[in-house]
Amino acid sequence: MILSDRTRGTLMVVIGVAVLSIQGLLIRYVSADRWTLICCRGIFMFAVLSIWLSLSWRRRAFSQCRRIGWAGLIAAVILAVSNILFVTAFTLTSIANTLVLADSVPLMVALLSWAILREKVPGWTWIAILVGLAGIGVIFHGGLIGGSWAGDICALGAAVTFAVYLIFIRHSREINMLPSLALSGLIIALFVLPGASPFSISAKDLGLFFLIGGISLPLGLSLITLAPRYIPATEVGLIMLLEAVLGATWAWIILSENPGMESLLGGAVVLGALAFNSLAGWKSSRPMQVSRN
Repeated sequence: MILSDRTRGTLMVVIGVAVLSIQGLLIRYVSADRWTLICCRGIFMFAVLSIWLSLSWRRRAFSQCRRIGWAGLIAAVILAVSNILFVTAFTLTSIANTLVLADSVPLMVALLSWAILREKVPGWTWIAILVGLAGIGVIFHGGLIGGSWAGDICALGAAVTFAVYLIFIRHSREINMLPSLALSGLIIALFVLPGASPFSISAKDLGLFFLIGGISLPLGLSLITLAPRYIPATEVGLIMLLEAVLGATWAWIILSENPGMESLLGGAVVLGALAFNSLAGWKSSRPMQVSRN
């Protein structure tokens, strides 16, 4: 069966987000400090992606890596900055504040796509973005507090930089940007290394770091990085709202954490917004039938 670009790109983001959403569960069992977690996660992501790309491209690996050019290098730095800001936000403000502000990615991407790439954002997508953000707000409403302005700025910065990363990937969609993703893992690891203790982790944490940084993170981000080659960056950002819903769902099913009525209602709103956008896009892409009467 031949999939359309829209279907292929959408499936990539959905699967990528689903894979990333299990990280919250795995991190619950990590005993190492936050900076060691981030450092090891980056090291494993860089190592696994580098090995995989080397085996896949063989003799072409070096030339393929060079193809990312300055755009790929800049994208790697931007993604690394986004990750560091996101983690820093958790240490400075509430989890709810961080997630609500960080989940403004689709709105940022829509604005940047329109301003930089000159891609027209359909009216129904704007509606889906606003409704989806409202759903995220409902999910985390109970945990929202005044918080720290520095932490809130970091969370908002994480959203802006990740949106810029998606724009870079979309702009260079003819180039495979996976080497850029691997490079970002190395940048993250080196940046947080002074505050981390990667050589004193337990065997249990080592296994968890491999699952988090060696499987979940590279696989999920690889699919999300490739998706803008097939669908607009705006839709990638919108579908990523699904991560908050799935994360709460896994905690409910596996850890028996009752999500509460607000989370259920907010999750339903987010899913409804995604379904609305997909249905509207599908109807818009259907070929018009010409009457023969």
